[in-house]
Amino acid sequence: MCSRATFLTMMLPLFFLLSGCGMNPQADLVKNLEAEQNKPADNLALHSNNTDQNKVRGLQTNELQSFASEVGYYLAQSGELLREISPYFDSPNLAPGELQHIEAALTAFETQSEQLQALTPPPEFNGFFQVQMSTLIEARALSDLITAVADSGDMSQLANGRIYYENVVMSHKLMEREYLNVSEEHGLY
Repeated sequence: MCSRATFLTMMLPLFFLLSGCGMNPQADLVKNLEAEQNKPADNLALHSNNTDQNKVRGLQTNELQSFASEVGYYLAQSGELLREISPYFDSPNLAPGELQHIEAALTAFETQSEQLQALTPPPEFNGFFQVQMSTLIEARALSDLITAVADSGDMSQLANGRIYYENVVMSHKLMEREYLNVSEEHGLY
């Protein structure tokens, strides 16, 4: 009897081992992968990004879209004015014509900013206008400094002008970031 129990104990695992070897796990694995790929995804979003989602939800209005276009144009134009005067702040001395060019560019920057502020912004752009006010303050400080340098001829103040200019550029970049945040949030591209 003991030998029969020992025989069954040894043969049973051997039987399971041999019967398992007859299976084809690779074929089963391929079938499972194909089934998973063809299975519809219940928990995935139907739209791939915020723009598509917001268009479906209807969050953007014509007013918001139109105002975003105005802000985008303003950012492009004012950024170009700032890039135009950048090389002047690399030099310790400027000619009177160069000072006038900087003053004209800053005046144009202020004019563009005031024109944008004259529009009635949607509430989504309130944060943008707070940053724009900061940018305008920095631009006016730079303009006042350039006017003082032009009046006095004291070029030693231009080192401070570089600091004011960098502050204006940083504030402008914050405006761009705020614009992009509003655009992404509301699907305005």
